[in-house]
Formats: sequence, structure tokens, C-alpha cells
Amino acid sequence: MFLVQKDKQNKYEVIPRALNDVKDKLEAGVYNIHVERSPWEGTHVYLELNTRYQKGKTINTGVFKEAREHVEFFIDPIAYDTRQELGLMHKLALIFNGGPGSGKTFLAGQLMETLVKEKNAVCIMSKGEPKLDIHEIIDMIRIEDPNRFIGILIDEYEKCNSGELDMLSFLDGTNSRNNVMLIATVNSTKRLPETIINRIGRIERVYNFDTEDVEVIKAMIESVIPTEYADKIKAEDVSMEFIEYGITPSIDFITVLIRNKIYEIKSGKEAPLLLENLKKSKARKDKKKKQPVGFVTPNDNRGEISEKEAEKIAEMEEIVQEQKEAANEIMKAVLLGSIVKSSN
Repeated sequence: MFLVQKDKQNKYEVIPRALNDVKDKLEAGVYNIHVERSPWEGTHVYLELNTRYQKGKTINTGVFKEAREHVEFFIDPIAYDTRQELGLMHKLALIFNGGPGSGKTFLAGQLMETLVKEKNAVCIMSKGEPKLDIHEIIDMIRIEDPNRFIGILIDEYEKCNSGELDMLSFLDGTNSRNNVMLIATVNSTKRLPETIINRIGRIERVYNFDTEDVEVIKAMIESVIPTEYADKIKAEDVSMEFIEYGITPSIDFITVLIRNKIYEIKSGKEAPLLLENLKKSKARKDKKKKQPVGFVTPNDNRGEISEKEAEKIAEMEEIVQEQKEAANEIMKAVLLGSIVKSSN
């Protein structure tokens, strides 16, 4: 694989030929992959170094802890030797299932950084890239080092039309690759075929991310609060705000909320009431759904019907039902008459 540096932000274009100004080996790290296809210029593959997941704090409770321990077991040298003894390929495939902002992509990125640190791995992150050829990417990375450890993160896999057969051949088949870890994040497993998730040889485990766990909420908040503000912003107080306003927390909500609190500490001014406003907005939407269309007055009762109106509706429904029954009887008579004539 040859890489041409496109700018000063560690962004490279993958090219299938050697040029003068190229890198012939990709350094260990987590890279975002971006594919551009053109009917005139063909396919261009770009890799951009992503350092976001080096900075976040570790969430070490609940499902986060379980998934982290699973990956640590996978890269343990003894586990590797055991697989070798059984003639098994050293590969792991996991699915992280949960709603937007539940922390599944963030954890997956941190686990990829673990591979970089412990295995000198090259990890590729793709977000719903259509028809991404995983085998081709791995083989290009391994031109210089055939045993290079590879991490693949496919974010929002249910939106990725890469083809069920391609994924199956990668997970469990002749196209499987050794020394590979794959994590696919999904908002719901309902859109995934059973042929992918029903065999442990393909997907070893599905982890469900639930942000209603109080300890998980607290840990997520602590992971966002900068160290220098840890004594001024308490995770427990922030988590109680989510509970008080009945708002489901997410990494995005938490980050904005912490940003507002830091602003208040530094400026002495009040920031917008994020959670309170969200609750009010939700209440307005719920109320709007219940109200009839048009102008609404304080004593508007258009959503209700009187007893007389209810009686009229019931009477009309009864008449319609009688008409349907009469029509059915006529049809039966016509059909019976046709049968009699044909028999004569």
C-alpha cells in the first residue's frame, strides 16, 4: 500500500502504485476511512488519523467494563496461544447495540486505541460506508507486514449496504483474516439478519448499551468533566439533573451540559437551561399532538364529542354494517344462480 499525504492534518490517499513522494507503511493508529467514487476518475480511498479517542477518560462500569474486559482477554498472549492449539483463527467480532449517544462508538474507539497501544495495530473506522471491501483494506495494510494486527470499526452498520454475504465471508468463511478485531455499532439489531448474529463463530457477543443505569450515567459524566473542574462539577449532581427532568442522557447531551457549566464557572453568567428547556419542548410537542388542527382557544373542546354525536356515529356505523351484509347476500344469490345455470 502506498500513501500520498494530502495535507498537513495526517490525511493520506491510498494509491495502488508507487510514486516519488509516498509512505510505504502506515504507522500504528486509528484512522477514519473515506471513499470517493467517480465514473470518470474511479475510486479514491482516503485515510485520516483520528486522535479523539486518546483523550477520553475510561468508563469502567456496567457494559463498558464488560466489553473492555472481553477485548483485553482477546489480546492476552495466553488466549492467543490457546486459539493456536485449537487451530482457531485469532479474530474477534462484537456488536455494540444502543441508541444514539449511548457511548458505544466512543468505547469502540477507545478499544481500538488499546489495540494500537498493545499490538501496534492499524485500526480503520468507517461510518456506514457503502460496499466497503474489508478484505481489500486489510490486504493493502498488510503488504509490508503480513501479520499486522488490524482493527475494524463499522459505525451504524445497519445503514451500511455492504452486503450480507460479504460480511458473512469475513466473519466465518474462506475469506476470514487472522489477527483481526471487528466492532460493529448499531442503533437496533432488528435490522440485522439472523445469519450474522445467531452464531458465536461469527459474532461472539452483542453488548446492549443502556443509559438508564445510574452508575453508567455517572461514569459517562465523569469521563467528560475535565480534571481541573472535577472539584467544581460533581457527576452525581449532573446525573440527578437528568433524572429530575426525565431526560435520557447521552454523550452529546452530557458534553453540552458540562460545557455550559464550565462557562458559568469562568464567566459568572448563567448559561441556557438545557435540560429544563428540553423538558418544556417535549411537553409542548406532546400537547400539540393531542390538540385539534387550527386555532386553539382556552376552552377549546373540539377534541371531544357530545352524547348525541356519539349516538349518531353509532347509528351510521350500524347502517353501514347492514348495507355490507345485504350486499354480501346479493352476491351469494348471484353466484348461486350462476352455478345453477352452468349445471343445467
